[in-house]
Amino acid sequence: MGRKILHPPAIVAVLAWDGQLDFRGEILTTKVDDPFGWVYRVKALSTSKAGEIFTVRHSQGSVIAWPAHDLFKGTRVVAHPATDAWMSGDRYGTVIQVGTKYIHVRMDRSKKVRRFHPANISRLTV
Repeated sequence: MGRKILHPPAIVAVLAWDGQLDFRGEILTTKVDDPFGWVYRVKALSTSKAGEIFTVRHSQGSVIAWPAHDLFKGTRVVAHPATDAWMSGDRYGTVIQVGTKYIHVRMDRSKKVRRFHPANISRLTV
C-alpha cells in the first residue's frame, strides 16, 4: 500500500509518536527526493504554536493523517446511534488519540476509552 504525496496548500493533521506535536497544519512545501522519506514543511494552524513552521518526515516518527475527518485530540464527539456505545447510553466523549484507522475516545458516562472508526462518530456541535 503506497502513501499519497500531499502538495500545498493541503490542510493536514500532524501526529507525532512521542506526543510532542499534535496539530492541524497547512503544507507549505513538499520534498520527495529525500533519502529518508518524504519531507513536508508545515505551518501550524491550531496549537499554542500557531504560525510556527515545522519539518515533518513520513518515515521518522511523524505521521501525516489525510484530511478525511476533522477529529483531533481534545475534540468533543458524539457516537453514531448504530453503535453499541450509543445504545448503552455512552453517547458523548472526548478524543484522546487519533490513529491511522481508529479514533480513541474517552466516554463521559462510563469513563471507558472506546475505539471508533471515524464514520461512527461525529463532531459535537454546541
